[in-house]
Amino acid sequence: MSTLRRDDGEQTPELGPEQLETLVGHFEQALARHGPTARGVDWRTESDQVARNEMLAAEIMATPKAPVCDLGCGYGALLDQLRACGYGGRYTGIDASSDMIGAASARNAEDPRASFHVGTAPEPADIVVASGLFSWHLGVDRGQWVVHVDATLGRMVEAASSAVLVNFLARTALVNLTPHLHYDDPDRVGAVLLAAGARKVRVVTRAGLSDFTVVADTGP
Repeated sequence: MSTLRRDDGEQTPELGPEQLETLVGHFEQALARHGPTARGVDWRTESDQVARNEMLAAEIMATPKAPVCDLGCGYGALLDQLRACGYGGRYTGIDASSDMIGAASARNAEDPRASFHVGTAPEPADIVVASGLFSWHLGVDRGQWVVHVDATLGRMVEAASSAVLVNFLARTALVNLTPHLHYDDPDRVGAVLLAAGARKVRVVTRAGLSDFTVVADTGP
């Protein structure tokens, strides 16, 4: 298990099973209330979800047949966006929630190039994506959450033969920060990805959105 050494010399472990269960339970309750919709994965509105997926799809469609692994896929909304754009590659969705995977599998049962699996680590693919995965920490200590974020970013780089795409709420975007949400800095995230083996990174933003997307080149 990865650890983070704090300024006081103590080490903060990655998330434990109970913390992961709390996070999964939160989203399964949202899915039960709202079904396979934007609210069902805790986006505020459908337009919020679509805007982020449009940004990711624009990057992925540069290589429209590249295999994609979507970590924290929820009910598979990114796949909907990709197929609407003409994406013809192999898509693998991974989520820690069995309920989410059940919903995603049911919605895409007729798609022979899509598969969904319960898990917390990415599978090898040309492009590994995480959208909204790190936004909700739900009371987990910030030190632990940062360890979890950074360890997951490292696994994404290891699994991606071409690129990693990941978005975060911007720390400076909102004056009143919501306590149970995680805000990050693009320079910090970029440095973590580079340290994990990415060759170069760039940051993509869109006017009116309170977050940023980091695109990391992991190719040879």
